[in-house]
Amino acid sequence: MSTYYYLPTRNVFGMGASQEAGDLMKSLGGHKTMIVTDRFLHESGMAGQIQEILAQSGVESIVFPGAEPNPTDKNVEAGVAVYRDNGGDSILSLGGGSSHDCAKGIGMVAANGGTIHDYEGVDKSNRPLMPLMAVNTTAGTASEITRFCIITDTRRKVKMAIVDWRVTPQIAINDPELIKRLIDENVTLEVCVTSNYHTKVVPAIRMHPIHKLLEAGVHVTVNSDNRTCSRTTLQKEKEVLKEELGFTDEEIEKMQEYAWEARFLK
Repeated sequence: MSTYYYLPTRNVFGMGASQEAGDLMKSLGGHKTMIVTDRFLHESGMAGQIQEILAQSGVESIVFPGAEPNPTDKNVEAGVAVYRDNGGDSILSLGGGSSHDCAKGIGMVAANGGTIHDYEGVDKSNRPLMPLMAVNTTAGTASEITRFCIITDTRRKVKMAIVDWRVTPQIAINDPELIKRLIDENVTLEVCVTSNYHTKVVPAIRMHPIHKLLEAGVHVTVNSDNRTCSRTTLQKEKEVLKEELGFTDEEIEKMQEYAWEARFLK
């Protein structure tokens, strides 16, 4: 019985590795690249930084900042229209799993036609994708090196699993400087919640002190996998919550009713 490994032909690691994006895209034959990313990375200037790197190698680019968390079929449809309207010949995804999955979906439809729904399942495409490169800004996704693409069907309200060897990026770039920049410039509170997340925690957040974090512009990510969580006293985080964000001891204690672990990354 044969075993198959689906990985990029080139996986680039190292501080400053993103500086090679232009030359690497040219090596794939890309000359007019569409950067698929989210609104935050676009507005923060990171997408523009990648555009400058591409331009230094003579690669033209446009930005499609329409990749939402848990990208949808509508995101893919909009991205395909932008790609075609601008005469793109290659795609670069910038971000985490959502940007990468959205880019894969766009590439699949742009190369094969139809809609993204046609490719739900295993190996449904019949044409190779255009040059596709994935540039990570997170340290947790694997979408940049795999053949999986998860897109939400907004009509059926389900996540479609698209598994196709053709959507594996030809090149993946992991540059710690990009990750460090996001951490340096943005305060993130990561919360690991207890059981009954959807029935107990989500409604509670609306009347919960965590809502003040959202109003203050602090990005909050939630991990509901208890297997990866551990108890913490939040001692250092309490200082930040109290001194910088104005939370009371009582409010912080209420947070801990729902959270196994919460930590600031900065």
